[in-house]
Amino acid sequence: MFLIMINNLLKNDPDVKEILPLDADNPSLLFKVLDDGILLCKLINKLKPGTIDERSINIKKPLPEAKAVENLNLAI
Repeated sequence: MFLIMINNLLKNDPDVKEILPLDADNPSLLFKVLDDGILLCKLINKLKPGTIDERSINIKKPLPEAKAVENLNLAI
């Protein structure tokens, strides 16, 4: 159910288009797509707009581990 909600909320977001739609039959996939923090930051902003400054989210691929950690810290 949570994966379906994420798919619906972020279906038009160009920064996560390569990982959506998430397979609702494979919930363990969620942990893999959350590892760089991009999806989590985007989801937070969709639920509460303006929470995270979109300009501060590191989205350029390949994303070094340090930049992924920055994204995760933004989400926290």
